Amino acid sequence: MKAMLLAAGEGTRFRPHTLKVPKPALPFLNVPLGFYSVATLQELGIKDFVINTFHLPEKIVSGFETLRPGLKSLNFSLEENLLGSGGGLWQARDHFSLEKDFVLMNADEIILPRKEDEIRKALEKHRREEALSTLVVMDHPEVGTKFGGVWVNNREQVIGFGKTRPAEAVHGYHFIGLQFLSKNIFSYLPEGGSNILLNGVLEGIQAQEKVQVHKIDCDWFETGNLSDYLKATETCLRLLQKKSSPFLSSVLKQFAPHSQLKSNSQGLFLIDSSAQADLGQLHGFAVVGAKAKIHSHCKIENSILSENTLVSTDITNELIL
Repeated sequence: MKAMLLAAGEGTRFRPHTLKVPKPALPFLNVPLGFYSVATLQELGIKDFVINTFHLPEKIVSGFETLRPGLKSLNFSLEENLLGSGGGLWQARDHFSLEKDFVLMNADEIILPRKEDEIRKALEKHRREEALSTLVVMDHPEVGTKFGGVWVNNREQVIGFGKTRPAEAVHGYHFIGLQFLSKNIFSYLPEGGSNILLNGVLEGIQAQEKVQVHKIDCDWFETGNLSDYLKATETCLRLLQKKSSPFLSSVLKQFAPHSQLKSNSQGLFLIDSSAQADLGQLHGFAVVGAKAKIHSHCKIENSILSENTLVSTDITNELIL
């Protein structure tokens, strides 16, 4: 089975940081955000990936290329113009010509399943029901307000998307950016730019195709701006401290094996063993990347320092790239 990761977005809400580093390459607990999507799909044994690029493509390519030795195939689909989730898939359609079904996933999601085999069960349901699309979703209190919903009928079949609840909907779920698709989706996608849900999947629904949800129990984190990113970092450090997310621990073991969780009366910190940082300089929470260096007189509070950074002034509530 193949997977496509959507990595072409410009990360406008995270500027100015994403003017320098594309969002899938931003460090989250010393691991590039995009690697979490790869780890999420590993339980399916997927080793064939297609990744679309547009904004700072060379940094997307160089980051994911480090994974190539463990993969069967790794391909990149460069977009000259930003095509959206549906258009990006349409441009890369030749990579899926021999596939009966495949995975489409955002490359900037932090999804921490609370149970084993959650993603595998979604795939099994997708194949069993021969659906056009199976969207992996969760319950969220802000569906219909902050987030658009995936609205379903009493058979858990999708009837629409958006913040407005259709009259016939019995429930609204939050889509976490991962779905299984039949190759028939290409019959509903227009050529050029489009949205995979509002164009392709919705067209399929109107043609009486089966589109369904699979709800999972998980921790999911909004990382679209600096404030949400910092909150997610602090929460995940707490999960690591409590040893309550085996999936998160396994991601760090695989992709950031030299990062060590440390704590004292001043806070909780994840520090790469090659970094030059004294615990007395850290407050609240902090993540310090490989070969980062903090000058002796500096105070770092509630902040993240990426690899190879040099800090010579106090930092609070910031990401240093």
